[in-house]
This record gives sequence, C-alpha cells and structure tokens, in this order.
Amino acid sequence: MRFARSTGHLHLLLSVAVVAVLGALLLLRGQARAQNAPTISGDATASVAENTAASTVVKTYTATDADMDDLTWTLEGDDSGDFTLTANSDDTGYELKISAVPDFEAPADTDTDNEYEVRVKVADDESPAMSATKAVTVTVTNVDEAGTVTITGTEKGGQTLTAAVTDPDASSSDPVTNLTWQWTRSATATGTFANISGATSSTYRLVAADVERFLKAEASYTDPEGSGKSATSDATGEIVANNNEPMFSGTAAIRTLPENSGPGVNVVGGTITASDSDSGDTL
Repeated sequence: MRFARSTGHLHLLLSVAVVAVLGALLLLRGQARAQNAPTISGDATASVAENTAASTVVKTYTATDADMDDLTWTLEGDDSGDFTLTANSDDTGYELKISAVPDFEAPADTDTDNEYEVRVKVADDESPAMSATKAVTVTVTNVDEAGTVTITGTEKGGQTLTAAVTDPDASSSDPVTNLTWQWTRSATATGTFANISGATSSTYRLVAADVERFLKAEASYTDPEGSGKSATSDATGEIVANNNEPMFSGTAAIRTLPENSGPGVNVVGGTITASDSDSGDTL
C-alpha cells in the first residue's frame, strides 16, 4: 500500500512537471513570436557650410532589430527632396547626403530659414511592419564669400568702360557700402598693373595712353560680413585705337567767287578746318 501511494504521488509529480514544462515551452514560443520594433542610432542635428559639394555625407545612421528582421530605410519630411539616404561602403549604416550645393543666401528648404527638416525611417519586414523614425534638422551655415568685378563696354580708344562689383554676401536689402574704385593699366595681360591717376570711378573713358594696353578695375568695400573687402576684375582685352571719321568745323558754308578770277587767287573766303578725334591720325 505504501508503494502504491508512492507511485501515485510520483505520477502526480510527473504530471505537474509535464504541465510546467509545456507551459514554459509555450511561453518561450510566445515570446519568440513577439514582434519588436527596430531602433535607430544617430544624431538628431547636423550642420553643413554653404557651397559644400553635392553628395557630401552629413551624418551616418545605424539600426538594430531584436528579431533580426531585414530592414528597409526611407527618407521623409518636408525637405527630404534635398537629401539622399544610401548604404555606406561597408554596409554598416546609412549615409544622409546633400543632393545639391547649398546656398545660405538662397535657402531651398521649405521655411527658407536654412534649417532643413527630414525624418530618417527604418522598417522591418514583418506583417504588419514595425518601424522607427528619427527627426533630423540640418542647418546650412554662412561662409564669407569673395566678391567679383566685371567690366563692360567697347575696348576702343575714346569709349567708356563700366565696372560693377557682385558680392554673394550682399543683397538688395543689405548691399555693399563704402565702395571705392581704382583702374590700373599694364603693357601685358599678365604683367604688373599700375594705378591710373584720377581713375577712381566705376566708369573710365579710354584715352590714347590706353591703346595697346590692358586694364583692370579694383573695388574696395564693406559687405554684410565686414569691412576691408576687395575684388579685382580680369584684364580687359588689348585696347585698340578707335577709327572715327574726321569732322569739318562746320556742316555748311557759302562762298562767292567773281568770274574771271585767276587761278590760285585766295578770294573764296576764310580757311576751312577739320579735326579727328583719333589721336595720331593724319588728315
């Protein structure tokens, strides 16, 4: 009888153990089937200087998934069109890159405040898919940019050339100030340029001394980034003489001559004169 009771007790213990094991297995199975969302690692803010080359990497992002699912990356947000998101060379993360050269003075973001808003998103391949998103703000910073000077006009003696300065940091509401000019002259386009006395305006009338010479114009000024800025134009082409028609001192004249006047007799009237604005021409 004691043996029978022991056997029954043993059977009961075995039954309880089986139930416990089955429950644990079911619990483990249920846990294995539980779906986990991926997580993203990476900075939420970044900055890039204007004029940075397109396709420059701004930030790199990585993701983990407890379920070891395959992950798909996408880029969202108001300014997502200004960036790309691609796998890096060793396939350890995804790189956020600028699509075009940024310009601080002409922002292309939706709010035109040079703060580009995007969302980096990663999703698993479960059904339904689970995902993670990281909001990222990329700020475009200003760079002190050099100005340029251009010269327009006909490069011939007697003609007037006009110089103009363009500075990327300036605008119609915040233009360059304290602008001064100096024109220079050289015998060759790559030689030493010397200041032309008195040529301190944005315009300059070409004179005889400029013929067969090359000119430049230099601007000194203050832009929104500060004072002490300067820019010099490229050299002009070689200045050529201007071939103007000679002109009489008057457009019409009346003279009288008595009949039978002998040859060579100066009885026609006063002297008729003409001039030529081209220096060096012989009339």
